Order: sequence, then structure tokens, then C-alpha cells
Amino acid sequence: MRWGLIFILACCSLCDCVRAEENGPDALPSLGCYTDSDSQRDLPEQHQDFKLVSKHYCLDYCRASGYLYFGMQSGTWCNCGDSYGRYERVSRGECNQLCPDGATGNETCGGAWLNEIFPTGVAGQLDDGMSSSEYLGCFNDSINSQQLPLRRQFGSKNSPHYCNSFCKSNGFIFSALQNKDWCLCGNAHSRQDRLPESLCDQPCREEPGKFCGGVGVNMLFSTGVPHWATKGGEKIGCFTDSSDRDLPLVLNAGQMASRQHCWHQCVSRGYAYFGLQAASFCTCGNVYGRYGKLADDRCSMTCAGAWDQTCGAGMVNEVFSTGLPEWTDRSVIRVGCFVDAASRDLPLHRKFTDGADRFSCWQFCYQRGYKYFGLQAGSQCFCGNQFGRHGRAGSDSECGTACHRDASKTCGGSWRNEIFATGIERMAENAIARLGCYQDGSVRDLQLLHEAGSATSRLACWHYCKLRGYRYFGLQAGRYCACGNSYGRHGVAPESHCSVRCPADDRQTCGNRYKNEVFTTGLPPDWETGVVRLGCFVDKHDRDMPVLLDAGHLASKYHCWTYCRSNGYKYFGLQDGTMCTCGNAYGRHGQVVDSDCNKPCRGDSSITCGGHMKNEIFITGIQPWDANVTRQGCFKAGNDSSTDLPLVQRTGSSTRRQHCWQFCESRGYRYFGLQSGDLCACGNSVRRLGQVDDAECNVRCRGFAGETCGGENHTEVFTTGVGAWG
Repeated sequence: MRWGLIFILACCSLCDCVRAEENGPDALPSLGCYTDSDSQRDLPEQHQDFKLVSKHYCLDYCRASGYLYFGMQSGTWCNCGDSYGRYERVSRGECNQLCPDGATGNETCGGAWLNEIFPTGVAGQLDDGMSSSEYLGCFNDSINSQQLPLRRQFGSKNSPHYCNSFCKSNGFIFSALQNKDWCLCGNAHSRQDRLPESLCDQPCREEPGKFCGGVGVNMLFSTGVPHWATKGGEKIGCFTDSSDRDLPLVLNAGQMASRQHCWHQCVSRGYAYFGLQAASFCTCGNVYGRYGKLADDRCSMTCAGAWDQTCGAGMVNEVFSTGLPEWTDRSVIRVGCFVDAASRDLPLHRKFTDGADRFSCWQFCYQRGYKYFGLQAGSQCFCGNQFGRHGRAGSDSECGTACHRDASKTCGGSWRNEIFATGIERMAENAIARLGCYQDGSVRDLQLLHEAGSATSRLACWHYCKLRGYRYFGLQAGRYCACGNSYGRHGVAPESHCSVRCPADDRQTCGNRYKNEVFTTGLPPDWETGVVRLGCFVDKHDRDMPVLLDAGHLASKYHCWTYCRSNGYKYFGLQDGTMCTCGNAYGRHGQVVDSDCNKPCRGDSSITCGGHMKNEIFITGIQPWDANVTRQGCFKAGNDSSTDLPLVQRTGSSTRRQHCWQFCESRGYRYFGLQSGDLCACGNSVRRLGQVDDAECNVRCRGFAGETCGGENHTEVFTTGVGAWG
């Protein structure tokens, strides 16, 4: 389910008829009536009002805090969260309690321990659990039984959304539904035994309009979780552990233990490395190797959740990189332990359903443009642009509560915020220059208008507009960010007219009604030089351009250009409002009329981002990675002592020519080679063992079936473009 952002005219006391980026409450569909529990809330943040609760009121309350969903309960409660449905879904008619007298008409506001749930549409981030997934088809379960090892019988709760959300939250790449009640999760599936769609004929119990697989037949989806190896993860080796842990965070994954699962657990907490130990444990950290390296064969225990993988051994970690740099490198500095009170020191509050950790809180506040983030009582996250109103705590030990999601670190204490700088202010200092106060009109001076509400500040608007590739940002009426690449068409306004205070930082002004306070973002004016639109092109499941990124609420021309250019691709595409595609060739499936690429970008609704299975394609303006790469031919492969290319890396499902070139070129080698579809080799000489017919190098790359990656005992060799040295 995807909700495009639309502009509507909203008259309000602060800014009459200012165009706001939002979905009106009446346009938001009910997602259903769901049971709640007092032991662990389905939607974690609660707010009660005996007079004002209504659909409009709860939407505004939860949207202002950045949540994806809101629920109404017992006539007087607004509940907010980023996921829903952990408890039973019931008939919508049971959410029949009337809203208070302050609400209009006969509007209902849930029921006793029943939430009627709606999307907020906040900042274009709506994710119903299926937005990044793809339906793959109907498959025989006998083929997939070992590849989808985790099985849960959810009964009446089972649905594509519920099952996909469960598998996704646990880091699995695939989800499947079977025989109405069963949900299966895994990290591989066979494409060999696809069945007719008519065999996935069992209707879901509570959603009869949807199907939940068949008898012995899996209805298969991708969850949108990437494979760990495609995100820069590489095996480092086998290392001794001790009671004073080498990687400090230890998680008992049980039957879920696999490289994919442990990568997901550690990368979501911001760690640079993950380890697997004793078949069923994940370990996470930012340094490793204190107790020494062992031979690889010491990591020999089979993973409890992946029979084809090893998961270390007793007190032995099999260590991999997550692909993340250590997040504390980003100017994240601990400020100290500070007192909090009912009038919050940091105004934006977020309670994580599964507990807090420093990385998640930093990410939440950083993405919203705040200078500081604070953690409280192990599970609470707060954001703001100033702190210290209630004073510093008597001692740092008052912020000694372990993070619920990472017990190796502290996350504040009871009414004590452990405060850090996000690092965003340092990035902004050299970029922002104030240009003045300017008149706005019905034809907008700065083309993109975004309602930031209570989060509005100069930093927040700078961050929002810069991420979308704009040279200028403006603040208007104390609650709007405006973005554009030119300004001043309606003339200068008196400085005194830009006088409304910013709600997120009352030391700053944020324009006024139809008055933009305009600043530079610091982006160079020429980033679009060489970026040429090529047209609208058909895509298929056999992708026209091989790299696909779900950019979500950041999807924009600038974001996709940055991503594809930084990865060395000649072309980038925008698809379905949220996707970036990258490649060095395009057009295999044909071109269509430009009007087929008419879906607004989720991250910038003033421009288009392709259409459903339609790529809006542009030139990135750079030379492709393979410009200086020359194929040398197909050669015999030797053993470790006699091979032409001595550095060998098993790259598995990420194997493709560009990945191998990047691996070898970055290490200074003159040649790279691919073997058996999943091996990458590097060296400075070839031909020692003899060349063979090209037909011997016919194995398709595991990471991209459009290319060959050598053969069994044969290496397909290319130059990297690095000259001879030494």
C-alpha cells in the first residue's frame, strides 16, 4: 500500500491558505480494528484527552511526533507507533465507541482495548510492511522446506502484511504464507519449481479478499531486507573470545541464527562488525581481535538457522563486517547526564517498541535535523536543538540504565537524559548563509513546500532540502520548509516581516505568513551539469538496470543521482515514486511515452520518479566503472600455490564483475578474475596456466545473471585499469 503525497489548500489561523504537504484525515483509510494489551502496547505512545479526541486530532498529534500510524481507543485515547498488528484483528464494527462531544458527527474512536488504526502519511514514510516487498509467485514447499526454516502458525492473524512484517523485523529476505495459518521465513528460495497461481487459493481468515498460500504451497514474497553481502559485508576470520567479550553485545538467536540474521541484528544497532558463535549466538561490536586469530576451520559449527553456513564455535567468533562505518565517527559526542521533567527538556519524544539503543535514537533525531538526542530509562528517545533547562544531574551514574536493545551501553536513567550531539550542526555551520526575507505567492517562489510542524527549525529545513538536491531553503509561517533552486521572483520583504519563532528552537525566526526566510544549503550550483534525461523505459522482473534501491521517503532525483554516481554507474533511473535504479546500459525492454513516468517522488512531490515498472532514466555524468576494463579471456585455474591470481575471495550472492573489479582495483591489482560464479580473484600476472576456449567460462554470476563469471576450474580475467607498479 503506497500513499503518494499531495498538496492541499488548508486554511489555518497561522497561515491562511498555505499549501501543505499532507493527506487529509478523511482521505486516510482505516487499516482495521485491532486488539491491544496493557502488558505491551501495540502502538507504544499514548495520549488521552476527554474532550478533543477525533480522527483529525489524533492524526495531528501522532504526525507531529513523526509516527507512521495512529490509533483511536476507548473514545478518549490517541495511540501512535511505527508498526501495528501484534495482537488479533477483529471486525471493524467492534471499534464502535463514539468520540467525545468535541468531535463532529457520529465519528467512532475505537473501543475498549481496541485500536482503530490509520496511516499518518507522515513525511512520505508510510510503510505498511509490504511497501518494499515484491510478490514472487507460488512455489512447491518440498523444494523450499530447508530454505524457509522458520515457521510460525499465526492462525487468524496471518496475512501478507502480518507475515511479511514478522519476517522483515527478524532480518529475513523472504516471507511465505501457506495453508491460511502458516508464515514461513528464510534467506533463500528455489526458482525451479514455480506452480500455477491457481494453487495459492486459500483465503486469509480475517482478510478474505487476500490469499494466504495453498495446501503445501508457498505464496512467496521478498521482504525488502537486503542480503548482508550486498551491503559491503565481508568475512574477516575466526577469532578467540573470552568472558570479557571481544564483541561486547551478545544475542541468543536460537533457531534464527544465520549470517543474515546476525548481520541484521548488528547493523540495525549501528555496529561495524558482527560475529556468530556456538551455532546460535550473534555478537556485535566496533573492534575485534583482542584475543587472537584462529584458523578458519576452527569456526566449524553449523548455524542453527542455516544448515549450509557455519556459525563459529564455542567461545569462538566467526567475524564479518556489517558494511557500516562506526557511527560514532559522525561527530557524535556525549554531552552528559541531564535532569528531565514533565515539561520536556528535549521536545520530540519517541518510544521504541523493542527498546532503545544509541544508534537508533541518533538515526531518528539526525534524520529529522536535530542537534541533540537523548536517551532515558533504557527505552526512550528524545530530540531537540537545546538542552539543560532543568540542570545537569548530580552524577553521571544517574544515567546508568542499560539500553533495552543493547545492554553493553547505557541509555540514561529515570527522568535523566543521557545527551549526545548528533553531529548535524557541524555539517551545517559551513553551508548555511542567510539571504534575507522574501515575499511568497500562490505560484511558489521555492517550489517544494513541506509541513514540518513542531519540528520546524533552520537545521531541520536545511537537512530536508539538502537531501533532495536543492540549493536554497526557506522557512515560512513557523511550520513550513520550502526548497528550490532560485528565489526572489516576488521581491524582497522587510526584515521585520520574518518574525515568527521556530517551534523547535525559539531562539530562531522561521519566516511568516507568505514570507520565506531564505538560506543557502551549501550544495554546489552545478551538480546537475551532465545529468541528462533520456526518457521513460519499461522495466521487468529481469531488471533493465541491475541495481535496485528502495529510497523510501528520500526518493528524489538528487538522492538517486548521488547513490548511482557514488557507485560508479553511468545511468540512474527513478521508478514507482520510491525506487532508484543504476546501471551502465538501459532500454532492453523498450521505451514508452513520457506520460507513463508520472508518479511523484515520495521525497519531492514537485518532480516525477517514473511509474510502476517504468524507469525514468538519466545520465549520471560520470565515466562508467568498466571504461578502462578489458577482457583478457578464459584461463585455467590452478590450486592456491600455482594460480595466476593469488588473492581469492568467495563473494557468494554478491558476485558480479563490478564488485570483483572494485575489490581488486582498490587493492592495487592489475587484473581481476571470476570463477565458478561466486569467486573473485586478484593478481598482477596471467597466462601462466594457459588460455582456453571462451565457452569454458559460461557460469552465470550469482549476483547478476546477465553476466558470466568464469567456469568450474576456469577463470574469466579482466584488467582493472591499474598500471604496472613496483
